[in-house]
Amino acid sequence: METSHHPEDTTLPESRSRQVRRPAGAPDEATSYAGKAAIDYAELKTFSTRETQKGAISNTTDAPPDALTSEKRQNSTSIAADVDMLLAPPLTPFKLKLINRKLNYVMTMMAKLESRAREGARLEREVASLQRSLGTERSRRVRLQRANDELQEEVHELGRALSERVANLEQYEEAARLALKTKDDFEGQLDERRQTQNALEGKLRVSARLVAQLESELEELRKETGGSVEMPKFDKRKRTSAAIRLK
Repeated sequence: METSHHPEDTTLPESRSRQVRRPAGAPDEATSYAGKAAIDYAELKTFSTRETQKGAISNTTDAPPDALTSEKRQNSTSIAADVDMLLAPPLTPFKLKLINRKLNYVMTMMAKLESRAREGARLEREVASLQRSLGTERSRRVRLQRANDELQEEVHELGRALSERVANLEQYEEAARLALKTKDDFEGQLDERRQTQNALEGKLRVSARLVAQLESELEELRKETGGSVEMPKFDKRKRTSAAIRLK
């Protein structure tokens, strides 16, 4: 950027000093100066027309990229053609000024292109970062989906196991109800047997009292008869049946 301005700073003063040092009354120099002025006027008209077109092209920021690229190519080509034309002899201060303006325009465009290139590189880095983030997010979603599927399968397995346990629990409850019913039946039968046993024990006590009474009466009868009456021999195993018969 700084080196592009040196030709203008060094060349223009020299050209102007040469113009000043020339004698004012020389006819050949006046004629050549008039011819150069006519050439400069024609070049100025051509240059102003092209600059107007280029300014319109450079200000169209809303154009599509392909159109801008083609316009830049045409613009660079026309600038090169203009510079070649301006470098053609005779080289005048006005041409140097136009060349300097062209160089400044080229440097400005190069700075813009560099800025756009940096911006494009930054955008590319951001896009690459976003793509990496997107890939990471997709991988994370895939892992989460896989873990979710595994959890769903485990939930289904737990549901089936719970259903089996509930069915087993219902069977256990049915078996417990049957056991309780059997217990109640056994307790009823046990109560009946206890009642029967109590009744039999009562009858046995009555029979024992009857046997004792009979033995007492028999003892008194033997005393009365003088001991000739023999004591009947009772079979203890048959006392109960005998007592029942006596009753």
